[in-house]
Amino acid sequence: MDDLPKVIKIQAILLVITFLVSASLIYGHLKGWYELRYVEGISMEPTFFEGDLTINVPVTTEELELGTVVSFPTPGGDEAIHRIVGTTESGCFLTKGDNNPVNDLEPTCKVSGRVIARIPRVGNISKFLRDFFQS
Repeated sequence: MDDLPKVIKIQAILLVITFLVSASLIYGHLKGWYELRYVEGISMEPTFFEGDLTINVPVTTEELELGTVVSFPTPGGDEAIHRIVGTTESGCFLTKGDNNPVNDLEPTCKVSGRVIARIPRVGNISKFLRDFFQS
């Protein structure tokens, strides 16, 4: 029983930290410092898992190199997160999901951002809120 106040204090501190980190992520996203993207599918396992949230920063093509994980628009209009595995003569990038046996079918010439971090499973919350407010 004597440990109960200590447990409550620890939970309160963790709640405050979670709130501050969340607020910081949302603020930076709204300011355009980075993009927050949730991972859908299994193409990047074991690097990223479905439901992870990635933090992507703007990047110039000159900053990109082999092995960099990037987000880019797909021909279908979605955003993909894959690794750069090569370049074409025209300067576009060959990409591949870490869990895919072959490169993506089409090279990408437009990269939206470079993935700098992931937050496990938080993307599920983001996706739920987005779907909830869009319906």
